[in-house]
Amino acid sequence: MITANGRTFVVWDVKTGKSTGYWDVDTDITDVALSNDGEYILLGLKDDRAIHINQKTGRRLEVVAHRNERVVCVDLSPDGAIAATGGNDGRVIIWNTVTGDELHILEHGARIAITEFDLAYQRLFIADERGGATIWDLTTGERITDLKLGAHQQVITAARFSSDGTRLLLGFPGRDVRLIDSANGRLLKTWPTPMRTHGWIPQGSTVYAVAFNDNESSIVAESSNGLARAWAVGSN
Repeated sequence: MITANGRTFVVWDVKTGKSTGYWDVDTDITDVALSNDGEYILLGLKDDRAIHINQKTGRRLEVVAHRNERVVCVDLSPDGAIAATGGNDGRVIIWNTVTGDELHILEHGARIAITEFDLAYQRLFIADERGGATIWDLTTGERITDLKLGAHQQVITAARFSSDGTRLLLGFPGRDVRLIDSANGRLLKTWPTPMRTHGWIPQGSTVYAVAFNDNESSIVAESSNGLARAWAVGSN
């Protein structure tokens, strides 16, 4: 697990609860990602840079790719070999973390909010802040489908692919969790996250994280009100 605050970031061993490394960088960190084995780290920075770090060797690869605009979000392929950076310039850059070469440049019409790889590095989900939401084919660099979102669902706050990449789980500011068919964008299921009350007034919440369980028979969502809830995929 990786956490960041300001210009520092820490990698943690979730089995022991102890940190495995603590580092500083020279500007504010906007987003972080960690490869599945914990060996590779990707940082998005407030300026137009992203930094890829090999924890074992200490190798650092710095990439500048977003037209002097800040990097908003980042993601790594599970093996750490491919990185995605989304910027204020409305572009997502897919690049090779060994050479720094750009593999794809994917254009959106607004500031990028989320980038999310599937586990096989065949698809990438991108959402921007004006309601653009697209699943891309990373073999061809072409769009697979554009998601059709309601007016109150134009900002997506969390995303996670199923292990086979065929389904996409999304979270929204309006408490909604939605399961999408990643081949055509069709809505498969929707759930409302729980609310807290302040006195007699219900409190809204934003879905910050979504995930599948190990066998993908259920999903879980965590919201800004501090509540988490799980549902069976076959239930409402």
